Amino acid sequence: MEKTIHSLLYPIYRFNSLAKVWEELKFKEIPTILYPKPTLKFITYNVWFEEYDFVERADELSKILEKSSPDYICLQEVTSEFVKILTSKSFVMNDYYVSLVKDSIDLK
Repeated sequence: MEKTIHSLLYPIYRFNSLAKVWEELKFKEIPTILYPKPTLKFITYNVWFEEYDFVERADELSKILEKSSPDYICLQEVTSEFVKILTSKSFVMNDYYVSLVKDSIDLK
């Protein structure tokens, strides 16, 4: 059985645009982009959302993340509903890998 990233860290997913699904990467598939480069740009948010204007606020935060175009997006207190919204955005599907706390949210 092939070793997955899951056995080393939290799982890392990449969007497969042909199959239209998020797929967990295998260990040998870790791209060099995940390793440090000379200059990195990070953005971080605590995204706990209450029900009030949830979709609108999630969409606005998604716009901020897209416009900022960071190398890494670090989010805390993320709800499964927010993950569904964020991972449906084309800029996330095309430009980012997603790592989630083990067994917290299923992207498959």
